[in-house]
Amino acid sequence: MLTEFRLTIVFLLTAFIHMFQTFNYSVRLAGVRTRRVSMAYSLFSVLFLLASTANTIQAPLMAKGIEAASSLLPNISSNSPDAYSVFVESVDTQLRYILLGATVGTICGTLLIPSFTRIFSNSILLLEKAGSVPRLLLATLSFRRFKHLVNNVQLPNLEVIARMREERTIPTKTLILNIIVTAIFSTGVLSALYAGVLAPEYRQTAGYLAAVINGMATILLATLIDPVTAIYTDEAISGKRSEDEVKSLVMYMAFSRITGTLFAQVLLLPSAKIIQWVTHII
Repeated sequence: MLTEFRLTIVFLLTAFIHMFQTFNYSVRLAGVRTRRVSMAYSLFSVLFLLASTANTIQAPLMAKGIEAASSLLPNISSNSPDAYSVFVESVDTQLRYILLGATVGTICGTLLIPSFTRIFSNSILLLEKAGSVPRLLLATLSFRRFKHLVNNVQLPNLEVIARMREERTIPTKTLILNIIVTAIFSTGVLSALYAGVLAPEYRQTAGYLAAVINGMATILLATLIDPVTAIYTDEAISGKRSEDEVKSLVMYMAFSRITGTLFAQVLLLPSAKIIQWVTHII
């Protein structure tokens, strides 16, 4: 199992990863404001690669403690069923705590969307002048630029949230799909680790199945969700939609993502049992 210190680090890294993934929604809004969608995604891809280093640290930290303890489970389960049940309960609690980190990070990301959109919009225009990301980073190191970034920090405007229902045109089906895909992404690796605890003799197979689950979620995201948000962005740039509609889109997608991380709590154990069942039949 994870030590308290390791669990805290994994919680914080999970929160950071999901916060940054939530910022992805505001990239389209920044692209609409600056009329530079391609540049917006180019810049965000660089920032996302830098942020992904947190993922490379989080996954091994999370897996090592659980897998090390899981290697002893065959002996524990045969010699002491009660000790095995206590261990499974502890793992369940820790994995749900990590999922809570996903929810906390997504909520923080949602609250910071207005700030990130303003800062990112200014960064896009600055990148156009700087000509490259390294020069952009150097330019933002000045105290004047840093102070300007801090001044752009703001919480969501309550009036915008109140107008969300009026400006909403995004299909309910897309929001439901976003909830499901977010839940699958949030729980994929964790359910595989859980399945490795439920069936320790197949824990390596269960780990490989996590990639299959995330791959299916990626296909759903790329074919059913991203095209809808892309259409909204293009129509806003061409004048067919207002910026307020894009704001509403961004906030609805963010709120559905929060719901998805909560739904992941419900999916955690059933997904683990499905993975456990698959490891026995393949």
